[in-house]
Amino acid sequence: MSKRTRQYIGILFAIIVYYIVHEGAHLIVALALHAFKKINFMGIGIQIDIYRDRLTDMQLGIFCIAGVTATLITAYALVYFKDKICEIKNKLVKAIFYME
Repeated sequence: MSKRTRQYIGILFAIIVYYIVHEGAHLIVALALHAFKKINFMGIGIQIDIYRDRLTDMQLGIFCIAGVTATLITAYALVYFKDKICEIKNKLVKAIFYME
């Protein structure tokens, strides 16, 4: 597999993981607060739609910050495990983790 192919797979994987982590956190909070309305698919992106009138201002703040928090925790976990990730011999896996 060529380096360019591995890079494209790595970028695609990063986009998918981002949506799972970031929008997934919004989804979990919306479901927990009983405010989930629907998932909007917009071009290459997605958005979690909620019933705003069912949330207090504090709950809306929690909903909004959930995605950012989940993304940052995931990023710090990747940084924490960077030495282990760098030891991986598979070039495709390294490309997925942007270590090649």
